[in-house]
Amino acid sequence: MPEANIAQIITELHDPDLRIRATANMMAYFAVSQRLRIRKQADYGVSWSYMGFKGILCNIVSKVFRLRQLAWVGNEAQVTESIFDTLIDLLNYTLYGLFTFQENNITGVLGDD
Repeated sequence: MPEANIAQIITELHDPDLRIRATANMMAYFAVSQRLRIRKQADYGVSWSYMGFKGILCNIVSKVFRLRQLAWVGNEAQVTESIFDTLIDLLNYTLYGLFTFQENNITGVLGDD
């Protein structure tokens, strides 16, 4: 990476306006994520808790492969799930992963930890 680009990145990292915009964007994405999580929880309940950390990781891997299909292949024809939707799902699965990991729920409530 050229030195000018590194200097620009360092400047941007210390730019208060950029940090404010980034924080505002993060809060907006978390709000979208929360609304989706609440809607899906009405259908799925707390299935993430039953799956445990390992089950959540399987879902994350599945979403990453879906994201790859959307980004590299451009395959959106079969499902109406966009890249944005998939990224929001990944955000939620990451949060569920944090919940289950912090609770030491590795194999799920029905599994053998």
